[in-house]
Amino acid sequence: MKRTLLTLALVLIVATLARAQEITDKQFTTKGSYGEKKLSKAPRRVYIASFKTFFHVIASATAQSTGGRQMGGGSYKGDTKTTMTVAVDGVDVNDFQAITDQVYKRFVDDLVARGFEIVSDEEAAKTEYYADWTLKEGGSVNYANVPGYVSVAPSGHNYFVRKESKKGREKGTFIDTTPKLSGELGDAIVVEASFSFPFIEMNTSSSSFVGISSVKAKTEFKMATAFGQDGMAVLMEPNQIKFVSGKGPGATADAYMLVNVDKEIPIEGVFKDEKFKERTVASTTRVPDYYGIVFVENKTDQVTHQATCDPSAYRAATSKLMNQLVDIGLEQFYANAGL
Repeated sequence: MKRTLLTLALVLIVATLARAQEITDKQFTTKGSYGEKKLSKAPRRVYIASFKTFFHVIASATAQSTGGRQMGGGSYKGDTKTTMTVAVDGVDVNDFQAITDQVYKRFVDDLVARGFEIVSDEEAAKTEYYADWTLKEGGSVNYANVPGYVSVAPSGHNYFVRKESKKGREKGTFIDTTPKLSGELGDAIVVEASFSFPFIEMNTSSSSFVGISSVKAKTEFKMATAFGQDGMAVLMEPNQIKFVSGKGPGATADAYMLVNVDKEIPIEGVFKDEKFKERTVASTTRVPDYYGIVFVENKTDQVTHQATCDPSAYRAATSKLMNQLVDIGLEQFYANAGL
């Protein structure tokens, strides 16, 4: 009887997790697409220019208050600084690579099964477009592309970057120039895909008047809609798959189809619903009014927390959602390509 109840409980947990991880018709959009039907006239050749996953692994936030003389007397309050750092525990780089590799292989296998040829990076390297770009080998992770995230490129998928900073951050272009690349590849369909999974929300507050600073955080694992940006440079695309064919007038394409998640998708059953809070209160020193130079102790708290996840649930949930987005993207693509 106990075993039956335990089995039933596990089934209910899995069912609940599955319901929470479905991309519905209301959670993705093809807004921004144009000329999609012209994909049917494009060559049955696909070049995968970019395929990246972004896994949020560490988050940090700092709150500060500034001290000084307090009103109404000779009381001085110190500065405060509160820093909280929360890191994911339970999964590691090998998990991120395995998830990415599995989804990428499934994506490529589906295209090949439908009769599409995958354009090699050797052929792409001969284009004028990539003349001054650098070819990077897939099957590796990058810690510098987006602060707090590990970005992963699939094994066997080599890709080009326009520039790379000394710290290793890969840089592309400010605007979408995939139509030009497609044109130089004989109107082959250029594909870019990206996926991102943040795990936490952090908020800061401070008051110099009372001398308090605090940082609050709570776990919120999800498939995100937002993207990272540094000035005009995009660091991380949202969860999306893009199919581009042909060089149209100006910077446009003949066919441009974008499928992206436009409503974030909460992922349940992977992290505990945890809340973290740290607060620093300034020390106060009473000194004579005539005292010209005051030394007041400043307090700084640096606290590290771990957000522990269920590794099996993490792998299952992220793989499932990535595969669902791939399936939705391919379904839209095949329908417009006349397949």
